[in-house]
Amino acid sequence: NPETDDHTDVWFSFSLKTIPNVTLALDSKIENLNDSDAKPLSNTTGFLAGYKFNDKLAAQATVQVGAGDLTCWLDIGARRINKDQNFAFAVKPQVSYVISDALKFTFDTWFSVPESKTAGDFNLRFNPWLQWTVAPGAFGPAAQVQFRYFLDVYNDGNRVDSAKVKNNNEAIAHQFAIELAVSF
Repeated sequence: NPETDDHTDVWFSFSLKTIPNVTLALDSKIENLNDSDAKPLSNTTGFLAGYKFNDKLAAQATVQVGAGDLTCWLDIGARRINKDQNFAFAVKPQVSYVISDALKFTFDTWFSVPESKTAGDFNLRFNPWLQWTVAPGAFGPAAQVQFRYFLDVYNDGNRVDSAKVKNNNEAIAHQFAIELAVSF
């Protein structure tokens, strides 16, 4: 089965944090080094630029390009790599605001074009969420609860996409999630 065959991936990541309040990073993933007809060699590269305006407000944007699965960055637009896949593109802007020591609001947006030959068929997600730090820790939050809302818009017509299957093949999906994270 070509969808479950083992494959080898290599991931490179470089980041620059020497400029105050600026974050720059470059990630590149080469997938399927043991090339086959079912899963050809591909590369996906992402560039992140972020700026911290002050102690409360920060923004960043990530851009991914390549022919491959952008899921590792975006959690949407997943497509297994196949011989028909061509150039893919995605953008993920994010803004966060610290309301208090215990509350932080973040607004994420994902936009992806899974294939350039159908560039008008895109996927989009809006994800506002509120993080409540329940118990502070010595090196960051020791326990936090996140309240997340997801609004997904699927236009790529990929009926195999697991997100669409969960949504009964509808183009718009709403989801609300409460997540608990504990660190030691």
